[in-house]
Amino acid sequence: MLKGFRGFIAGVLVTSVVGAGGMAVVRATGSSSTVSLFVPVTPERVVDTRSDLGLVSVVDGVEQDFMVVGSVVPVGATAVSLTVTAVDASDASFVSIRPGDATGKATTSNLNVGAGGTVASAVTVKLTTVGSGAGKIKVVFDAYSDDNATMEILIDITGYYASVDIFPTELAGLGQQGPAGEQGPAGEQGPAGEQGPAGEQGPAGEQGPAGEQGERGATGDVGEQGPAGEQGATGPAGPPGTSSPTGFTARSVCGADGTTLCAVGVQGPGGGTIFYVDTTNEIPEYDYLEVAPTDAGWAQWATSVARCGPEANLSCIASYQHDLQSSLNHYLIGTGREATRLIVAAHILGGVTRSNFAAGLADQYSTASASDWWLPTSDELNEVCKYARNTGQTSANGAEACSGGTLRDGFSTHYWSSTETFTADSSIWQDFTNGGRMSYFKYWSMPVRPVRGF
Repeated sequence: MLKGFRGFIAGVLVTSVVGAGGMAVVRATGSSSTVSLFVPVTPERVVDTRSDLGLVSVVDGVEQDFMVVGSVVPVGATAVSLTVTAVDASDASFVSIRPGDATGKATTSNLNVGAGGTVASAVTVKLTTVGSGAGKIKVVFDAYSDDNATMEILIDITGYYASVDIFPTELAGLGQQGPAGEQGPAGEQGPAGEQGPAGEQGPAGEQGPAGEQGERGATGDVGEQGPAGEQGATGPAGPPGTSSPTGFTARSVCGADGTTLCAVGVQGPGGGTIFYVDTTNEIPEYDYLEVAPTDAGWAQWATSVARCGPEANLSCIASYQHDLQSSLNHYLIGTGREATRLIVAAHILGGVTRSNFAAGLADQYSTASASDWWLPTSDELNEVCKYARNTGQTSANGAEACSGGTLRDGFSTHYWSSTETFTADSSIWQDFTNGGRMSYFKYWSMPVRPVRGF
């Protein structure tokens, strides 16, 4: 409760509230009132697509969610004050920043920028405190004439608004005598702004941990009996094809009968589909890579080593992501198995259930004939995207971006990779609707599609 001197005039209680770092003025009628108190902060940059900070890139017309709560903005904040800068737009465009629970297509702009221009603008955005959009903003830019326009986005947090409850006390006899002077002490009510933490009722977001029910996926461990099917994999030692000077060996161990020549689009010996043929011997250990026939499920990327307990809100989870960066340098084709091994080792070290997280979920995936699956690296996942979208692109060792085609049935619209970024709390994921590769917080839950090599 904020306490101070108040004047009672014509049956309406008028209160001036001054808080630490901000001010709000409210009107009340004898019952409590809620105000949003502005709290300025030292500007902190949270997004810079030029250096993959926060967002790797923005795509013309594609709206992205971004979590602003958890750094300088506390859980329960009702709005955030930003400076948004658009840099090097390739075409005249507009930028729109909206609340995380906004629906439909953005129809208003916060910045308008010409081709090649740089424009900055102060933006205040409402924050919702419950639901899937809690603590988030939506970011999108749209070019006026070029569907393939590009732009860099910078976002700095300059402050936030927090809710404060005011409880008026009618002081008879004060009359009109000192409302002016007595309101000065009302500045002492500012400390009551510390009740802003009451906004921590936002921990209702603790329902998020209910996602841990995903442990039911652990029943998939029964599928590990499938390794007996690996005896069938002795087939690869069977009829080898002609060897090329590069060391690649064509194999006729694919198809439903296990005697068909392996090629992109043909069923692999693990029950999946061949999506990469290493004819240039880029991967000494494998000649082919196949993608699993189904998704392994949804999971967060990171291991939460610390137990957040009753304080398991977004701030707590974000503070305890492991920063081993085990797979930081694993992004090339052929490095996914080792990346998965290192990440799973971090799960084991943290004493958590592996199947709760992306790499562990892929590692425990099995079919009737194979159990050696892994979470693909960024470049391996890019090759899966080319097959999933049926782009007709040739293998390019992961370097050529996935583009064109139409997404096949049986694939989700986005997947986690095993590749981390230089920011300890984010990893690379790929959007299969447009082929874009981006980074996002490790605590976000996404689909997992394992791969294997032979």
